Amino acid sequence: MVNLEIHLEGYIKTESDDSELFLSPNPDINYGERIANIIQRKLSRCSYERSKNQKYLEDGFTEGTDVSIYIPNVALRMYFSDKKEPLETIQKNVILQTFGGLDVYQKWYGYSEYTIEGFDLINLTIGNHDLESILRTYLNKYVYIIIEFEA
Repeated sequence: MVNLEIHLEGYIKTESDDSELFLSPNPDINYGERIANIIQRKLSRCSYERSKNQKYLEDGFTEGTDVSIYIPNVALRMYFSDKKEPLETIQKNVILQTFGGLDVYQKWYGYSEYTIEGFDLINLTIGNHDLESILRTYLNKYVYIIIEFEA
């Protein structure tokens, strides 16, 4: 087995409270590519075998829009910031903020990690964690999403 990584980044946006989330390259732009579609596209570039890892065999999706891929043995990390900064800067500042070495009233940084069995793109869940609901709490924040998995 080979360990692979997928990296996503952008401002977390949505058109309305009940519409799907997407990532935008600019904080002032309210459109972009759906997060599940980005992950699916990047998985296909990694030659991830959809047929071997598809959770729902007859899901009714048409070619090109299917996001029903289930990834076993996955680790997912998310780094958040008020604005776009290099990933290394955000990683360093998350540590500084955790230990009180950063003024949290000037800038905000966040971090979440999930290492669990199964990432489901159709529901955007990892284990029993609803990532869409979690990401909605960070609307308009900049995020780096790193997904590690075996292929």
